[in-house]
Amino acid sequence: MKVQVLAFLTLSFLSTTLVGQEFSKKGKVNIFWGYSREIYTKSDIHLVGEGYDYTLYNVKANDLPEEPSYTYINPEQLTVPQFDFRVAYYFNDHYAISAGWDHMKYKLQNGQTARITGTITQDALNDGTWENNPQSANYVGEYVNDEIVLSKDFIKYEHTDGLNFARVSIERIDRLYHSKWFTLTVSNEFGTGPVLPWTDFTHLGGNRHTNRLHVSGWGFGLYSGLRAEYKETFYFTSNVGGGFINLHDVETKQGEDDWAKQRFWFAKWNFGIGVYLTAFKQDKE
Repeated sequence: MKVQVLAFLTLSFLSTTLVGQEFSKKGKVNIFWGYSREIYTKSDIHLVGEGYDYTLYNVKANDLPEEPSYTYINPEQLTVPQFDFRVAYYFNDHYAISAGWDHMKYKLQNGQTARITGTITQDALNDGTWENNPQSANYVGEYVNDEIVLSKDFIKYEHTDGLNFARVSIERIDRLYHSKWFTLTVSNEFGTGPVLPWTDFTHLGGNRHTNRLHVSGWGFGLYSGLRAEYKETFYFTSNVGGGFINLHDVETKQGEDDWAKQRFWFAKWNFGIGVYLTAFKQDKE
């Protein structure tokens, strides 16, 4: 994460020191598609449902990248990996407003030891837990800052069908270098919007609960990147950034009152391709 923060600050400095290099983006539309990796800070997860109400403290989680394969170029599977899609409109030569979908993934690390406070009662042993996992009764009890191993027969918690960040951003772009065929630009952006996870949750070894796409919270992020542009039309880009996500209403069982909440910081890196289209012709002076 420290490397990403340093890269972001370096790119931001370059863009502010080279503002004087003028070029024109006004009236253009930018369409971007790329793939990403994420890093998450530890977080507390509060889980509530029939027969249980407890908090897990300082839980570690990973992203879930797709292995290099045909998936990344298969038109029917492009949305399976962790991807970013954005559309931006430049309302002047340097600034654009953009909207898009950051399809991140979040997976709790099973096997770690965490602290737990709260209660699990016999009422939690429903939904097939006893038949599927006879050891589930061992988790019944009251906990006060106790240690517990987050094994798969206790909990599986992941937003791997998508920790989806529907982000609207303000972006600034500046030119670092320009020749007849090649242009190098730097972009900086700030964005915010709702977060819609599609959560998979299994508790006490019971039946797996796959919820629906659900507005569970909000987030914000800062991003910076370099673009290698061909004739200011097509480009390849790589971006680094990070932000904060607050999930105050995670749906862990569809149609029921079970829920969870958590909040955490994230860092990310992506790469991808984009194209500039002319939406409106500029008036000639």
